[in-house]
Amino acid sequence: MIRIENITKSFGPKFVLKDVSYHFPAGERCALVGANGAGKTTLLNILCGLDEADDGKILVPSGTQVGYLPQKPNEFPKDSVL
Repeated sequence: MIRIENITKSFGPKFVLKDVSYHFPAGERCALVGANGAGKTTLLNILCGLDEADDGKILVPSGTQVGYLPQKPNEFPKDSVL
């Protein structure tokens, strides 16, 4: 189970994420749905370590791998997404 606790991220004066907390149950699938600009990609980037939160923490159990397939294609892809 991955937990995010009180994640906050802003760009300049605009908060994209403010005090966001959630736990992703082990073995479950979940969807991240929201309007454009709601912070979905920012949250995923923080979960994957591509960006840092301004505040809060992410708890990932040892041995857990977080993967992310970005929405923009890689200019230099490997043979497969796997």
